[in-house]
Amino acid sequence: MSQAAELRALRRALRHQRRRLGESDRQAAAQAAAAQLLRALPKPPRRLGLYLPDDGEMDPAPLAEALGSPRTQTFLPRINPFCQRPRLTFGHPSPLCPGAFGIPAPCTGLRASWTLDWVLIPLVAFSRAGHRLGRGGGYYDASFAPTLPGQPFRLGVAYAFQECAPWKPAAHDVPVDAIVTDRGLWRCSPRAWRMFPS
Repeated sequence: MSQAAELRALRRALRHQRRRLGESDRQAAAQAAAAQLLRALPKPPRRLGLYLPDDGEMDPAPLAEALGSPRTQTFLPRINPFCQRPRLTFGHPSPLCPGAFGIPAPCTGLRASWTLDWVLIPLVAFSRAGHRLGRGGGYYDASFAPTLPGQPFRLGVAYAFQECAPWKPAAHDVPVDAIVTDRGLWRCSPRAWRMFPS
């Protein structure tokens, strides 16, 4: 089986396992992941990109509370289809309008992804090297390509069971800087070590 076929099968299996989690288990995992961030004590971001959890994804609200300060502004993603590779723009969390895949999306205050300080990225699978599998649309990879101006700190969010053995990433894959789960916090880039020195 090719690596591409293996990754497709892995994506299906982990999404299924994630959807089977009960609400209490999801919330307990989110609180545990937030505790991992609180132990690391990063500097609060001014502009924080979040996501609305879907398909069993971990709720980022406890993480945002752990990361933020009264000055932190939060933003949600919206798919911008008017690009060669569809990208995400980020906007105010209220009001929300119908978005792609049935997920509500912001309709005001839209800004480019590279204007954020931090962005939380939901993962389907990850390796400790910072490689990630999402749901397959490529929106996060296009939105944070190294050729774009500015690069927010990219924090992958996952359950511990989504960790996998390393695989060879595609040329367009953009790694995350760090990954937080209910079991730990992994630094995957030099700036992650600067952000979380201890």
